Amino acid sequence: MIIRHRPALCAALISATLAAASSVFAAPSVQVTDAAVVVRGGGYELRVSKTAGVFDLLVRSGSQGELVSVMRPGGEHGWYGYDLNAGGGRNTQGTRPEVAVRNHARGVTVSVHCLLDPQAGISHLAQYDCLDDCVIVCSRYDGPIPQAGAALVRTGPKLDVDITRLDHYLFHDETGGGHSGELTGRTRDFYVGARPWDGTEAAKEFDAKRPYQMLYGPTGTKLAVVYPFADEIWRGQSRFLQLYRDGGNYWYTGVGATSAFGRDFVVCLYTDDTPDESRLDSRIPALLAEAREAVLQYAWPGNLRELRNAIERAVIFAAGPSLGLGDLPSRVAATGQDSLPGKAGPIEAGQPVSLDQLETEHIRLILRRSPTLDDAARILGIDPSTLYRKRKQLGL
Repeated sequence: MIIRHRPALCAALISATLAAASSVFAAPSVQVTDAAVVVRGGGYELRVSKTAGVFDLLVRSGSQGELVSVMRPGGEHGWYGYDLNAGGGRNTQGTRPEVAVRNHARGVTVSVHCLLDPQAGISHLAQYDCLDDCVIVCSRYDGPIPQAGAALVRTGPKLDVDITRLDHYLFHDETGGGHSGELTGRTRDFYVGARPWDGTEAAKEFDAKRPYQMLYGPTGTKLAVVYPFADEIWRGQSRFLQLYRDGGNYWYTGVGATSAFGRDFVVCLYTDDTPDESRLDSRIPALLAEAREAVLQYAWPGNLRELRNAIERAVIFAAGPSLGLGDLPSRVAATGQDSLPGKAGPIEAGQPVSLDQLETEHIRLILRRSPTLDDAARILGIDPSTLYRKRKQLGL
């Protein structure tokens, strides 16, 4: 069956009982200060800085269940960035971000927008969708590719992990085979994961049914990076931990080239207090569904992939044989409502509306229907940096 990208058809076809798919876990709490946004889940604490584009993640450890940072003492907090062929580069560490917090039925969402290159109009948006036992991170670089060319894009967060607490690794390769071992005492440089730059402890891809790499320690400390959309956005991407000669323990959640600009990348930072991967394995189907929901609530305009994800989720979680608007995420459902009988339709030329309203609606629709921001800018006849400024000005 072919599904065309039309609101009326979406209204007739899509419905997923999100109530039936809601988590059994409690919603996390949030505290906002002048310096940071702090979100506390069942087994973690996420600290998102309001003064720089960085974050820290603390997880439960030890018999008392105290919260400890997974970041290396004296090391770097999680950040995003890219290098340039001409030298130098840009990252979120030195950028003061715009931070927004939104509570919803599934948890708490923290959005962090960093303008990396104001002159070129290049920015980064990280969205942290915080559930009880995990943080789903959506990451995207927005704007034109730097003129010098980006040699390296860290599409997900770069984590400098503490291997005195997380001293063992575990993952499963594309054949289902398991890989595990100790990190302490390893000769540097040492690489472990999927498609690393070097080393023997490597897989071509992670197991599609268990698309994660886990680090854990003797005191019960655990952190797993799960890679949803394994075949859509992560196939061929590097995902590995590197023990650097200088003492850094950098976990690269995705390393790409200039093709990473304008694309969404999603990872899930997961933790629990079990001594093995059994609970994570049982949670994988639900985590992947939660990741799809997080992308649907992402702050960028909708696209065909989001529509497909909504339909797939609807089919999986539908309570009855029919599909309707009530089963959709509100963002998609609102689109469908515009086309129902008796509802006001979208703004059109010839209606008693201002030119500003017409321009806003036209840009909004082009953004929704274009696969990338560069495509939207080309259709609108403007350069990507101008489109970026208009989106910000119009709140799109």
